[in-house]
Amino acid sequence: MGAEEVMQWGDVTEADLRDAVESFGVVAVSEAYRRHGPAAFNLARAITQDAVQAEQAVVAAFVRLATDERNGEVQTLRVELLNLTRRCAGDLAKQRTAPSPLHFVGSGDVFRTLPLEARSMLALAVVARCGDTEIAQIMGSDTSVVRRTLLMALGRARELLDSPG
Repeated sequence: MGAEEVMQWGDVTEADLRDAVESFGVVAVSEAYRRHGPAAFNLARAITQDAVQAEQAVVAAFVRLATDERNGEVQTLRVELLNLTRRCAGDLAKQRTAPSPLHFVGSGDVFRTLPLEARSMLALAVVARCGDTEIAQIMGSDTSVVRRTLLMALGRARELLDSPG
């Protein structure tokens, strides 16, 4: 029976799944998590640099996905979830005062020096594998701004990685 449920949910469109999640159907939320949970977690982890905070951000994003009213914009479930995850992870990252015990010295230091918006865009591009257009939708920005910010972030990361010390 479990395989039949998965097969049925596999045929459900993103729009229908979004409507089912909004009614907070447990099975619908589980299917949404199966489809998009790993990308949301990886995005939150990249932004917060902390696994516990990343999981908190994903849980908060799913709760908001199920409980917040839509603002009239038609977005895919993936775009809406990654946008909520980005916001929740950004809020948690701003609240942190001490470095995470899970933080490793190295490339994470480079990532941490970038502005939050640039970190979010870079995480969406690299971790969640979103394209410029999808990042622009998630961030509520223009595609040209996304491209400029990504170029700046990559250039800054390259400078920091190439600099001695």
